[in-house]
Amino acid sequence: MSAFKNVSMPAIRPPSIAQQRIIVVVFSVVAGAVERRQNAGGSANHPVRKFSTTPVPNVVDELDFTNAEAAWSNLQIDTQGNLKIDALTETALSGAIALMHDQPSAPDSELAMARMAFLLERQFGAAASQQIIELLPLLKHYAETQQRWWEANGSRIPPPYAELFLLQDELLGETLAKKLFSEQRRLVRTMLATQQIRNDGSQTQAEKDLALMDMQKPLKEAAPIE
Repeated sequence: MSAFKNVSMPAIRPPSIAQQRIIVVVFSVVAGAVERRQNAGGSANHPVRKFSTTPVPNVVDELDFTNAEAAWSNLQIDTQGNLKIDALTETALSGAIALMHDQPSAPDSELAMARMAFLLERQFGAAASQQIIELLPLLKHYAETQQRWWEANGSRIPPPYAELFLLQDELLGETLAKKLFSEQRRLVRTMLATQQIRNDGSQTQAEKDLALMDMQKPLKEAAPIE
């Protein structure tokens, strides 16, 4: 996975990555249409036809990006214009990941990604939008793998969370997985420790209550003040 770096932008710059992708896609569609019409007009019995002025329907226009845009509006950008990755990032990109599931094949998928890249750059800038576009395929692959993992392990009590954490590290890399799932891992470990205390037959109820109170102190101290 490529590192997330700040990109300094000159006052006058060439088309952005998102704009270049859209230009390439549109050019490919037009070029293909020209070639098909020329081939069709090569026969003496079928003269070359002029292009129709009726616009060709675009699959991207039929996609609804409203939910994706509403979700990714919760993403945070730092003062250098880079994406802040934290426990909310995966949730914020859930709508975009769902759109990728809905468009699994090319060229529909390429058109959808080009449209998303354009919308992201317009909202967050070039550097952050590029980071998000690089992140989306990783999160999509992880979401699919995680779903299969839960189907196989969800009925186990408790589920083998340590295996899930290793899977996160393997698919996303330890650094990225820690940023995305540190809060999830902390809550899971707290839950497992709570169950262990409550099921400890060697302690009295008063001792269990005291141990639980001690364990909850860091959580209360870290809670934001409303």
